[in-house]
Amino acid sequence: MGTGQRIIKNTFALTISNFVPRAIQTLLVFYAARLVGDVGLGKYYTISSLIAILSLVTDFGLNGLITREIAKDKSDTQKYFWNILFFKIFLFLLSFIFLILTVKILGYSVDILKGAYIFGLFMIISAISSFICAFWQAFEEMKFIGIFATLGSLFNLGITVWLLMRGAGFMSLIWGLVVSSLVTLFLHLIFFGRRASLKFENIDLLFLKKILKVVVPFALISIFSTIYFRQDIIFLSKFKNDAVVGWYGSAHKIIEVLQMVPYAFLGAAYPVFSRTFHENFRNFTFLYRQVFKILIFLSFPIAIGLAVLNRQIILLLYGTNFLNASTSLVILAGVLLLLFPNTLFTIVAMAIDKIKFASLIAFIDIILSIIFNLIFIPSWGLNWSLNGASLTALICETFNFIAFAFYLNRKVFKLDIFKVAVIPFVSAAIMGISVWFLRPFGLWICLAAGAMVYPLMLVIFKGISREEFVFIRGLIFKGKSRFQQ
Repeated sequence: MGTGQRIIKNTFALTISNFVPRAIQTLLVFYAARLVGDVGLGKYYTISSLIAILSLVTDFGLNGLITREIAKDKSDTQKYFWNILFFKIFLFLLSFIFLILTVKILGYSVDILKGAYIFGLFMIISAISSFICAFWQAFEEMKFIGIFATLGSLFNLGITVWLLMRGAGFMSLIWGLVVSSLVTLFLHLIFFGRRASLKFENIDLLFLKKILKVVVPFALISIFSTIYFRQDIIFLSKFKNDAVVGWYGSAHKIIEVLQMVPYAFLGAAYPVFSRTFHENFRNFTFLYRQVFKILIFLSFPIAIGLAVLNRQIILLLYGTNFLNASTSLVILAGVLLLLFPNTLFTIVAMAIDKIKFASLIAFIDIILSIIFNLIFIPSWGLNWSLNGASLTALICETFNFIAFAFYLNRKVFKLDIFKVAVIPFVSAAIMGISVWFLRPFGLWICLAAGAMVYPLMLVIFKGISREEFVFIRGLIFKGKSRFQQ
């Protein structure tokens, strides 16, 4: 199977593994919003964001390192598995102790306190599954990730709906995740144990010490990125109230779901980037250029569609109680537009051993985010509330785009970003204008029109060259593609 074929196959598997659980959880959130209201949903978002930050050490950047190293040499699977698992168990215990201390010091309500402890169990169980997924990704066998994630999410659906109908409130969402994570972990352990023929090996402390020295940049980018993406809700929860958190979290949830598009595709491409950079730089640059163009072509219509149809989307998904999130969603649409290429830039930096630069950018993001959130959110600042949090995210993503584009163009490969972006921008702008005038006819008419207008504009403006068409056809079908092994 050619490299291109393998990427599209694994992209599909990772899309399933990301889409199905997130889609089901998102649908459950939409359903729960009408039962628990903005306050109940605000508590759920506060807990999930708090746990995400407090469980940073459960990953410690090790999963990215595993994928990169095992992709190069699969004979080290046993050594990496047992040594890193041993270290992760220590991290799990440390993170849970840290969780208990933090939620008490911050003085959250009893509801949030109890929910945080239970959600903490989910994060630990899920972290073990993610650890095993790093090996599946290195083996380029992502189908198992997709299958197990789908089965686990079906359990999540059943348990959560049952609990919501019995009046368990926002805790239903948390218990459903706990059950689904247990099912997913059980399946991973059974099948990966057989695939890798796992047999216990003694812990090699010298090897582990060597790994920890290498993994620090990976750990930093994982820690910084999580703090950056979650701290806005923590700021809102402390300076505002649960209702405001519910509004902002609802708009942010839509962006989180749509983020899976670049994550799934780039998750499959990451090991290929790592390998081709060292083996065949020509293939690497070709893949880099084509993936960037695909992400740009996808990001513009999605972002502009969100911005134009913000109120209709909020009404459909959450109801009238959440309309205060509509302006925030417009701003976050700009964030999503930049997240597509920024995700690629980060993945490329990790693949070509420029992780220190990516870590530096992630650290600067935290500083910028703290500064602007403190300016925009509190009553003694500009008091822009959830819109201020959204604007902070837009400022940070803009900085990311400029910094990464400048650095990678100088150090790795020069990419004419403006030339790539101009046609999809014009096409998406025409689509957005068309959809704007069609809004009185309803959301579905607007979506259908946008789905027709945008690709039509790409064809008219010749946005896809013959070479790119051959590349995409080679990914989807069994025809020859220039990028193949």
